Amino acid sequence: MARTKVKRDAHGLYVRTDGKLYRPVRTIDAYPLSRAANSRDDGTSAYEEGSQVQARHFSGTPFCVVKDGAGAEEHWHSHGMYLGVKSTDCWQPVT
Repeated sequence: MARTKVKRDAHGLYVRTDGKLYRPVRTIDAYPLSRAANSRDDGTSAYEEGSQVQARHFSGTPFCVVKDGAGAEEHWHSHGMYLGVKSTDCWQPVT
């Protein structure tokens, strides 16, 4: 699982992994993930900007598992591919 830093922009927190940008905000492509005990939908998170976390795309889903070494685990939503675009352009919230 790749180690990365939690970053922040005008839309809130995000991590980048596997070519996509993930946020703790529900997207238009999201669906209930029953096996995710802590799927973040509203922008809140146990993590803060600068937190060192492990992030991994949850295969076959629009989710990313975000963990720290202390046992916290969250499922964040994909907001699109970040290559060649600004983080603020990766924003697809449910309205």
